[in-house]
Amino acid sequence: FYFAEFVEEYTSLSKRIIKYTTLTILVVHVLLLVFDSFPPEFVLIGILAHACYYTLLRNFPYINFLGPNFIASVVFVLVNHFAWFFYFSENPLIFRELVAFYFG
Repeated sequence: FYFAEFVEEYTSLSKRIIKYTTLTILVVHVLLLVFDSFPPEFVLIGILAHACYYTLLRNFPYINFLGPNFIASVVFVLVNHFAWFFYFSENPLIFRELVAFYFG
């Protein structure tokens, strides 16, 4: 609730925060691709997903729920999460690390 109020009250600041957070996540994905042993196809799915999310900022705070960018973002969030879920189910990690990956 507080975040919704914040976004409503400070739309330009919210847009900048979301923009730089998304760009930071993209940089982290590229670093994972270069330096870590995660499967490149899954990391690339994450990069494509966050690039798609970034395109939603063009008209922020207005979102066209029937627009191709929004629909692609919904598809990417599902594909990205399912891909990583199946990866981690086949390559078990400590539960804390798995929770940190999804919610950290």
